[in-house]
Order: sequence, then structure tokens, then C-alpha cells
Amino acid sequence: MVDPTHHAPGTEAHAEPESRIARADRKFRSVVIKAAGGTTVNPLDREGYAEATHRGYGEATGRGFELALVLVVFGGIGWLVDRVTGTSPLFFLLFAVVGFVGIGVKLWLGYDLEMKAHEEGAIWNRGKQPAGPSDDEDAR
Repeated sequence: MVDPTHHAPGTEAHAEPESRIARADRKFRSVVIKAAGGTTVNPLDREGYAEATHRGYGEATGRGFELALVLVVFGGIGWLVDRVTGTSPLFFLLFAVVGFVGIGVKLWLGYDLEMKAHEEGAIWNRGKQPAGPSDDEDAR
């Protein structure tokens, strides 16, 4: 089939202007990418975001199992000591509390170290000089 319309030079259809939604989406993406600069995961990167999310779920599951297993192992050791010595709930409770406090401290210290490492690369810490002697002390 032949197109019956005549296309004279200069009468080509012009590209439609960008829609408001497309402009808003483009602006949103540029703002998000600038705001996320320096972080470990770009929220618009589906693959990287999914990997980081799955890694986070795996770490949380591992910490949960660790918490449960420490309580079971320490409670079991306390129960065995109670059976041998004849003191019914004393060592069971003592070992369970010691295990709970120990795993709590371990998780707390691990979280604190992880947050310090995360904060070092944060956008609000860029340009800060490392802590050291002040300029006034050097002038003396």
C-alpha cells in the first residue's frame, strides 16, 4: 500500500514534547541518585538492591539462630551440671542468663562496629578531617 499523504520537506511531524510525568520521573531519578551518592546501594538499581536485601535477611536469620542456639547450649550445660550436683534450677538459670547476656553483648558490639563502618562512608561525614591535634596546639 502506498501512503496517499504527501510529505513535503519541512512538514515532518515534530517529536511530542516530554510529558509532565516523564519529566517528573527523570527529575526524581536524578535527585534519588544524587541523594544516594556514596551509599553502598543505589535504590534504583534493582539487582544490587535485591542482593543487599537478601544478604540482610541472611544475616538476620543467622543472628536469630545464633541467639537461639547459645541459649539452648548454655541451658543444656546448666541442666547437666544441675543433674550431676543435684541443684535443680540453679545452674540451668545461671548458665542461661550468662549465655543470654553474652550473646546480647556480642550482638550489640557487632551492631555498633557495623554502624561505625557505615557512618564513615556516609554523605554527612564527607569532607571532615580525621580527629587529631588541633591547629592551636600546633602553633604553640
